Amino acid sequence: MKTVQPFMLHWIAVFSFYTYGTHGFSLCTKISMELGVPEFETLCDLDFCTCRDPFGRVRCVCPAEDPSEEIILKSKDSCSVPADATSLSLENCKKVTVIKEALQDVRSLTKVEFINVSDVSIAGRIFHPDGPSQSVHFINSTIPDIPSFTFSGNMDSVIFEGSTIGIIRAFAFSNIKGADRIMFLKTNVMNVEAQTFKKFTTNKFLLVDSSFKVIPSRFVVDVGVEQIFKIDSTNIDAIRTLGFQVYGPKKVLILNSKITRLQEEAFKIVTKGEVVVENNVIRNIDNEAFRGISVDRYVILQSGKQKFKFRNQTVTNAYDKSLYINRSAFDVQIGKIQVDEACTCDGLTLWKNILNGGKKNLENTDVDLELILCQMGNSNGQDYMSGHEFYNDQCTKLTASIYFFVLIITATAVGILIVIVAIVCIVRKRRQKWKYIPSAVHERGQKEDKNRSENKKGKKKQPPQRKSDPTKAIIVPDGRTYKETEFHIIVEKAEPLNDDCVPGAVVRDRSQSQINPSNRT
Repeated sequence: MKTVQPFMLHWIAVFSFYTYGTHGFSLCTKISMELGVPEFETLCDLDFCTCRDPFGRVRCVCPAEDPSEEIILKSKDSCSVPADATSLSLENCKKVTVIKEALQDVRSLTKVEFINVSDVSIAGRIFHPDGPSQSVHFINSTIPDIPSFTFSGNMDSVIFEGSTIGIIRAFAFSNIKGADRIMFLKTNVMNVEAQTFKKFTTNKFLLVDSSFKVIPSRFVVDVGVEQIFKIDSTNIDAIRTLGFQVYGPKKVLILNSKITRLQEEAFKIVTKGEVVVENNVIRNIDNEAFRGISVDRYVILQSGKQKFKFRNQTVTNAYDKSLYINRSAFDVQIGKIQVDEACTCDGLTLWKNILNGGKKNLENTDVDLELILCQMGNSNGQDYMSGHEFYNDQCTKLTASIYFFVLIITATAVGILIVIVAIVCIVRKRRQKWKYIPSAVHERGQKEDKNRSENKKGKKKQPPQRKSDPTKAIIVPDGRTYKETEFHIIVEKAEPLNDDCVPGAVVRDRSQSQINPSNRT
């Protein structure tokens, strides 16, 4: 092998420093400097890389005794990927740097794997957008940053398994063609930006046994899923409004996951099949969190309503319309709900309305309560009981006691009313012993004028009609008229006057003066 002159090594070192920055020399550069003629070397010249596979597979396993060196992937210059490679696997390396368009000239490459790599540094777009369909698999690796447009063009699958991702930038997955699977499996994603996944179609979109902090609004935008959209065994702090905008899946599965909060219309999904939300722990469900899930109208015309199964959930806080579901598009099946709070009668009524999608006064109340499990009072959140059982044991007795209390109050009120009526009757009876002297002077004047006119015409005066007892008489002192005067009626027992004792004229004059004292001149 040719050797390189010292002055040439110097310029190679300077070129490598300015090319790869402060990371130091890569492993390829170091070995190339030792072996000479770097422009003709590939990964196959490294001792820990094998390229003897007849199918063009290249596998590099970094040495355990010295994993500190950096491998830089590129399609040209020293340690480049062989042009005829069909697959590339890098294992147990300290750091692997993938420069922008590193593999665009390797047109036969269809598969790239990073296995147990402590730091995968990606500078930008990896593959040529019009190259062959690629499959990228990260296994037990750490990717600090996935830049925009890293995965685009012809991609068969992108899988993260057992890995850690620092941040995924906007448009990191965009304009992908012919994708079969986008999958996060046992992967911890620290941060994501809006529009991370935008405008592409894939057969499967899977988040399985992974964790995300906050799914921002428009995290997945205009992504077509032809078969399955699944969130399974995944921890998510929050899903913002319109976090997932997906169309076309034949099945939507949200299973065995822990979600701290679902905001209003967290999902905007137009499905072609059933939706299953099952065995999840959802702490807070805002109003109409599932309202954005609907069925393709052509599917409804051809196959009718699709099933929406909401079963075996553990929920802490919800609102009247938290489980509002488009019942014109779905046949809704509500299963058991484990309420993460103590059982109360008012709470059961609230949760019954929630399960009915905010609709009140529905029938089959007992069936609805049977679906609710709430915490027993002294169980510290460990033991749960059926809402139907609690209602029968506690709320029914409470209702009976309320009815008894109302009955007592009603009886007391009736008794008080009877006493009041009796008092009123007694008072009225006593008032019948009192007489009232009219106070209107003009009324008396009218009566006097009437009497005078009758006397002049010679008509016989009719005796006054009195409703009171004829044995009672009115005695007015001195024949005077008193205004607004109360008086007592004194019942006198005396023999009636007769004509033998007093002349009739005197009696008439006395009677007239007593009855009509105002006739005085």
